[in-house]
This record gives sequence, C-alpha cells and structure tokens, in this order.
Amino acid sequence: MNKKILTSLLTITILCTPMLSLAEGGRVYDEKGMQTVSSISEDMITPKEISYFYKYVESKSSTQRGGAVRVSDTLISGNAGGTIMLTKSFTSTISWGISAGVDIQKAITRGVSFGIEKELKTELGYTLNLPPNRKAHMIAVPVYNISTGTLNTYQGQVLRKSESITIKSPSHFEYSLRFE
Repeated sequence: MNKKILTSLLTITILCTPMLSLAEGGRVYDEKGMQTVSSISEDMITPKEISYFYKYVESKSSTQRGGAVRVSDTLISGNAGGTIMLTKSFTSTISWGISAGVDIQKAITRGVSFGIEKELKTELGYTLNLPPNRKAHMIAVPVYNISTGTLNTYQGQVLRKSESITIKSPSHFEYSLRFE
C-alpha cells in the first residue's frame, strides 16, 4: 500500500472509531490506554463543527400601552394655573419572550418591522401645563411595539426547531396629568 492510501485509511478509522482519543504528541490511544498508531499529524483529524443560525419571521405587528407610572409630585395650581415637571425617572425595558442570546437577538432585530429599543427612559424636565385651581400629578404611559412571529433554528439547511414568540419593545412614553 502506498503512504497516501494508508493515511486515508487511518483517518477514516480514527474519525469513525469512538473509542480512540488523541493525546499529547499526536499519539492515538484506545479505551485501555494502548497506543494504536505511532504518529499522526493533527491536520488528519478535523473535528466537525456544528453551527446553527436563526431566522425570525414576523406574522403580526401592533402597539400596546403599558400601565401608567407616576413621574412627579402632586402640584396645586393657583388662579393663573401652573406648570408641572417630570421629576421621577422611569425605565421601560424590552421583553424578548424567550431566553435570547446575541445571535437570536440579531435574528429577531432583522425580522421585525420596527426598530428594537432595549430600554427607554422618561425625559426628566418634561413639563405640562396645569389648569387654574387644580390639583394633579404627571403620569407616563409606556407604549410598546409588539411583534408576534416564529423563531426558526437551522443547522445548515435543515430546520431543527420552530417556536412562536412575542417581542415587546418600548417605543415611547405618553405623558398626561392625573387630577386628584
């Protein structure tokens, strides 16, 4: 047998035999620790890399209002009215609907019909006019972009998993007065 054919046979044997393992110095040992090949180059053994990729397909997009959050102290206006200022910070954050690593987040971001915001904060210093002789405080209502769709997981060209998810991304706040 020539050397090229022997090398190919050794490679096939090593890759197909689960009981063999590669140790230091390029030597191969079986499950009993017995050396089976005197020397072998590392380029003959190439581990097969398993890679996955994700694709998000949006089926529905909408908006949703969240619960009101108090963002100021109470103000009582006189005969001339007054101005009430946002003084309490509030942060609204994204909900991915699943445990989402970076690759999944990128796939979802490419698939939704709106820009994804991971968090949104109220605008400190924002003001509203208070009518004369009234008592009120300011509220902020978070508005969310909602995307419902399917996250597909592929291994190569093969679909391995498909799951329905809903993403809730903060869009903006609506500010108003709540009279007491």
